[in-house]
Amino acid sequence: MSHIVAIASGKGGVGKTWLAISLSHALARRGRRVLLFDGDLGLANVDVQLGLGPGPDLAGALVGRGALAQAVRAVEACGFDVLPGRSGSGQLARIDGAVLDRMLAEQEAARSRDRRAMVGTGDRSAKIRTYNFPQNRVTYHRINLSLHQLDDVLEGELDPLVEALRRQSREERAGDA
Repeated sequence: MSHIVAIASGKGGVGKTWLAISLSHALARRGRRVLLFDGDLGLANVDVQLGLGPGPDLAGALVGRGALAQAVRAVEACGFDVLPGRSGSGQLARIDGAVLDRMLAEQEAARSRDRRAMVGTGDRSAKIRTYNFPQNRVTYHRINLSLHQLDDVLEGELDPLVEALRRQSREERAGDA
């Protein structure tokens, strides 16, 4: 299930960016898939706070310099993705309705493709994970990972699994590039 959390204030300097980054990091550490969307229309600085160099951003996607998905950047050290805004740009405040509709359609199409890829064929023989209590083992078949730490996994210790999933995601992204 997807959740959207919005952090907003009419006043600057109250800690919105700090809170957004901290919350994103905490959720990512708990194994959640996080996209931090910096939608500040004038003083976007999530990318600066995270030490990201120049690169594609929301404003560029809005004016047709690449797709929105290309502007999303992985913050490997924190375990989440960022869609940076652009500081000092009035472009975000003047988004053309047709451009916004096109971008939303692109995002919905990408989300639909991702969902179909995750669901697959629905074939019940495609195992996701199996538990072997006598051997204290849990196996995640989709990423070919066996952990002899079933008791830890059942207690919520998911760091080895999350790291393996991140590693596979990085490898898949590298293969797509």
